[in-house]
Parts: sequence; structure tokens; C-alpha cells
Amino acid sequence: MRNFSFISKGGLAVCVLLLFVGLLAIASVSPAASTMGSLACAPIVFGMMGQTSGVEKSVKCTAAVSAFTIAKFGADDDTLSAATASTEDLIGIFQHDTAAAGDEVRVMLTGISKVVLGGTVTRGNWLTSDANAKAVAIGAVAGTNYNSIGRALASGVAGDIIPVLLEPGRPQG
Repeated sequence: MRNFSFISKGGLAVCVLLLFVGLLAIASVSPAASTMGSLACAPIVFGMMGQTSGVEKSVKCTAAVSAFTIAKFGADDDTLSAATASTEDLIGIFQHDTAAAGDEVRVMLTGISKVVLGGTVTRGNWLTSDANAKAVAIGAVAGTNYNSIGRALASGVAGDIIPVLLEPGRPQG
């Protein structure tokens, strides 16, 4: 039987070394150490659907915010605020609590994030914001456009924290 090898022993050693160096580089990137306005790739966790992964942006908040609530654009390019209605331009999900206006906060912009529910949601529903920046299913009024943050990846009720696939858009009821 003939053995077909595409990588020589020396080539294999180089591949292993490059993989190790790449893992070290990834491990040394800390979203907490990011600077204002920078983008960072959050850790990718292998396992059940719902683990947080994607692109985050570090910005300042216009007031204290709660973890896993919906963010909207703030007064300028470097701030975000908690969403208060389904009619606002929704941009992402706050990833941790802050204490006051001006605090730096990480916001998940793409990927899968956790979100706090403000009402009953069924897996697959398009989600928007209620008055408290919590996720609720979009309305069902035919012909009405709703600003959405993404799609629910699990079902839940008010107060639950579920995974959401971030897909900001304007689906129609």
C-alpha cells in the first residue's frame, strides 16, 4: 500500500508552529483592553447555540446601561444609548453593565449575542426593542416596517436571556 503525504516532516513542523503562534496571538487580544472606537473579535466558544461570538465595538454610553440590552445610535459618532422604541435605528447589544454616562462599553455588532427579553418570544421571531431596551417580537401589522435587531434563536418569556442572531434590518409585519 502506498502512503500519499502532501506535507513533508519539515512542512508539518512549520504548520504546527504557525498554528501555535496564531493561537497565542488570538489569546493575547482582550476585548477589555481595546481602545475607544476599536473593533475586536470576541472569543468563539464551541458548544451549544447561544454562546456569544462575533464583532464587538468599544464605545461610550450616554447613560448607565444593562448587559444584554439593545443599543441605538447616540448623539455623536462615539456614543451609543439604550434603545427605547421599535422605530429607532438599532445597532447592537450591550455586553456588560455600566455605572454612568461616559463609561466605556462593548457592543456586539454581528454574530450571536445574548439578549434580555421584554415579552414572550418564539424561536425564529424577528426582534425589536421595547421602551426598556429589551427584546420583543416585532408587530404583525401588514405593510408596517419595524426596525429589528435580529432573530431569536430560542423561545422565552419576559426576563429570560436568550441567544439572538444579530441581523439589524427593517422587516415588514
